[in-house]
Amino acid sequence: MEFFPYSPRPFQEVARNLVEEAAETGSSLVMEMPTGSGKTVVTLAGALAAARRAGKKVLYVTRTNSQQQHAVHEFNEIRKASGLAMRAVALQGRARLCLKLEDTQDPEWQDATPEELGHFCTAAKAATDKGPSGPKACVYWSGLQSMNAEDLRAFVGDEARTAEWLKSAARERGICPYEATKKLIFDADLVIAPYFFAVDAGVNQRLMFLWGTRPEDVILIVDEAHNVPDYLRQLGSARLSRETLHRAATEAKELGYPEAAPHIPSKLLLDTIGFAIEDVVKTFVVDDDGFLPPFEFETRLLDRFTTTTRTLQIAAEALQQMGEAIKDRRRLLGRIPRSYLAKVGRFLAAWLQTESDTHVRLAGRTPSPHLEAFLVDPSLAADAIRSFHASIHVSGTLDPLQEYRDALGLAEDTKLERFPSPFPADGLRVRVVEGVSTRYGSLSTDPAAVDELQAAVRAVIGATRVNAACFFPSHRMMEEFREVGVLDGLGDAALFETKGVGQEGLMRLLAQHRSSTTASVLVGVLGGRISEGLDFPGRELEAMVIVGVPYPKPSAHQRALFHYYEAKFGKGWDYGVRAPALRRIRQAVGRLIRSETDRGFAIILDERANLLLRSGGVEAESGTLSRVVEEFSAWQAEPVSAAEPRAH
Repeated sequence: MEFFPYSPRPFQEVARNLVEEAAETGSSLVMEMPTGSGKTVVTLAGALAAARRAGKKVLYVTRTNSQQQHAVHEFNEIRKASGLAMRAVALQGRARLCLKLEDTQDPEWQDATPEELGHFCTAAKAATDKGPSGPKACVYWSGLQSMNAEDLRAFVGDEARTAEWLKSAARERGICPYEATKKLIFDADLVIAPYFFAVDAGVNQRLMFLWGTRPEDVILIVDEAHNVPDYLRQLGSARLSRETLHRAATEAKELGYPEAAPHIPSKLLLDTIGFAIEDVVKTFVVDDDGFLPPFEFETRLLDRFTTTTRTLQIAAEALQQMGEAIKDRRRLLGRIPRSYLAKVGRFLAAWLQTESDTHVRLAGRTPSPHLEAFLVDPSLAADAIRSFHASIHVSGTLDPLQEYRDALGLAEDTKLERFPSPFPADGLRVRVVEGVSTRYGSLSTDPAAVDELQAAVRAVIGATRVNAACFFPSHRMMEEFREVGVLDGLGDAALFETKGVGQEGLMRLLAQHRSSTTASVLVGVLGGRISEGLDFPGRELEAMVIVGVPYPKPSAHQRALFHYYEAKFGKGWDYGVRAPALRRIRQAVGRLIRSETDRGFAIILDERANLLLRSGGVEAESGTLSRVVEEFSAWQAEPVSAAEPRAH
């Protein structure tokens, strides 16, 4: 099979041909392939073969860095098998690759946006051009400038390199890894990048310029595509918090409180917006968030100033202009060019422009009082995805495929394909414990239900003797169970995925798990970075405890999605509740079986999982807690082949 570096399984040949056909005809393909079945090599082989014949290029986008590393590995295998001099470049943003930023350790810059880091980089390069030894100069930019294209190619070598390799090697050589990748892109056959490079129109345009091509000449591959609709919703939503308003007021004071509109001083406008947020939160939010009636927020502003919507639009533009002045002032002082006045202005402009059939207007109180224009229809943010010559969307958990196709606004004739697991059915056991549940209503009102669930977790964790994972439906529940000592029995064997952990912290956690000489348990959340997209080959992960069914919390966000799916497809429950919960469970369980020789035991502590799993074609048996624990203990005691020791 052309460009395929391994002996293919029968279904892999079929899948690769589907990819090649879509890439050649310029169409879209939505494909579900089980975890561990070779999605990456199948899609790359098919797309690269088609691109080679048609004079196209391939853009492979991923959610996580570990998925990017896997794509780099598979490309190198394809390259060796084909014998062709193909080139690939793995991209990451400045925040991950900038060595000067890492050296400065300035906390102000650590959470900078890509736009802000662009100013940081531009200023450093300008200072370097004036004098390489100046205090604001960048020695890494200077080092790269001393290398010509041939030297850079020789330095990197013929193989595709991960961003981590390039960063480490660039530091030793004294050159900028971020700017190096930009120079290496031009003649690449394949670019491997985070989602942002495909879905953000501005970023995508800059990538195409550096690559010397157009979207119409690029084949897009979207890995772990089930994440994309929510990713697009996040990009297309706008939020304004009380905290941002406080910081904007400080900036307005720096400028002397100029007028935002005729007879409307900026201080009065900001104060009025703040009071309005507090009022709507108090009036319409019961738990964490709530819906706002149409025009509820802006009516408060219009009544206060006895004005029109056009005046508010003028004020929004004025706040953004004030923000640019703040940015210029900070840039001259060498500080991060950030403005909260500009953020308020952009939010107000977006809020006034959003339509009720595309966005839902919400108010919330955590982490601080805020307003949000929540995008429910992700197809509005998918224009860039639809601009490519062809697009291949693949994941181990995309069902229902029609929902994904329609959510992104892909063509009606988009081919939808779903492949069954190629692995022996007896390699995986899934057991559902009867008599326990994480039903939101029960846990919030019945202390006995909480006690029963915690006792079940203690029993299963206490019986665990192999490398395992324990996943909770939320960080909040994980921390609550941890605080009351439910996981104390694990001792040092418990390794926790903390909320907001960075890539380096996650890699350290995984290294600790993999290097342990005794069994360890990774504790995290469903939908987190451990439960999706990571490989645990062999005996690295044999068992899993899933605490509850991850049905979405009945928040205003969730109700908005339910109504959107019901109105557009007539499937509010199926698309808005059942499908995302099932995907998270299937993603997590998929970590256990990555090859024909792997084995795994998954225990789900929620009796509601029976119906959910059956609806998704997942085989599972149910039983009492004592029966499941007894079976689990016996399974762990079964002999393991000497060629595949359970210990690390």
